[in-house]
Amino acid sequence: MSISEQLEKGRQVPEDLTPSVSVVMPVFNAGPGLVKALEGIAGLTGANYEFLVVDDGSTDGSDMLVSTWAEKHPFARPILLSENRGAGCARNRGLAEASGEFVWFVDCDDEWEPDILSRMLERAIGTSADIVACRSMRVSESGVNVGIVESFKPGLVVSGARAYGLVLEGRIQGHLHTKLIRRALLPTDPFPAIAVHEDLCGVVLAIAGARRVATMGDVLYRYMEHPGSLSMSDDPATGDVDFSADVVLSVASDDGVSARGLHVSRLMMLRFTYAYRYLGKIGVARRWRDRSSAFGVVRSVRREMSLSEVLFLSIRYPATAARALLIMVAGTKYFALATGLVMARGWLRRLRDHSRS
Repeated sequence: MSISEQLEKGRQVPEDLTPSVSVVMPVFNAGPGLVKALEGIAGLTGANYEFLVVDDGSTDGSDMLVSTWAEKHPFARPILLSENRGAGCARNRGLAEASGEFVWFVDCDDEWEPDILSRMLERAIGTSADIVACRSMRVSESGVNVGIVESFKPGLVVSGARAYGLVLEGRIQGHLHTKLIRRALLPTDPFPAIAVHEDLCGVVLAIAGARRVATMGDVLYRYMEHPGSLSMSDDPATGDVDFSADVVLSVASDDGVSARGLHVSRLMMLRFTYAYRYLGKIGVARRWRDRSSAFGVVRSVRREMSLSEVLFLSIRYPATAARALLIMVAGTKYFALATGLVMARGWLRRLRDHSRS
């Protein structure tokens, strides 16, 4: 039975049929919200899928909940790890057990549309794409929509080489939850054992090897901000930003360009270095409680920046160049200026919303 026929039948397919999609969800001390996430997977429509839920050594009973829930849902397969090693390792284990033609990685503290799989799968079939990217909405802890995360143009169908360029330009983000990926593109253990940004490492390897990448304008996923999540925690490591940046840029090394047929400019790579590595590390340090260490990151980044590079960057990426120049001029006062700008944007947004009501 073809994937298109499976789409027509939805989940009403023989249990021994190879699934179209393997859904992988890492879980660690997920708390009472885990049941909602599991039921959200059970409520997916229009696609034949298997569900691999990987408990990463939970100590709050999440592992028992996962096992009990899976007994009642034959399409689900619990994988219980004996010790906590991080989301990247949990995703690697789920990927190793997956059998679907495509794979979708989802987080247990977010929300999604019931037809997210069927719509991305339909897009993959219609465009012969190896990877499909939809859009996501960032939602604050209080439930307010903060904004759409991805800035790529909807309806794109591009080569993997061009999509890699869009990653360097920040148009395609490294988030796994908005991407349906052909499983064969992901190597063994593509996600490193780092606390944050491990997803970008796997995504960029898949994109660089893809023949075709398709985008969708549909907002099908809601990324929920939680203070306890790693990406929102007070003390993420700037070293993880450096590690993931090295992985991304290594794809476009001399050997990588000749092997993969990638054609990226020095300007694009410089933009990624400044926007992701330099500004990313400062963004991480800005959340630290230890201000002395945070200021040390700013000083370190300033030493790596150069005025000639910033001027070169301004040719095509003026916004990134402007932020970099502000850091070079303001130094450790950048944190206060950035906070003021964020508050001003929030005030303007509320004023605009009020005027529309």
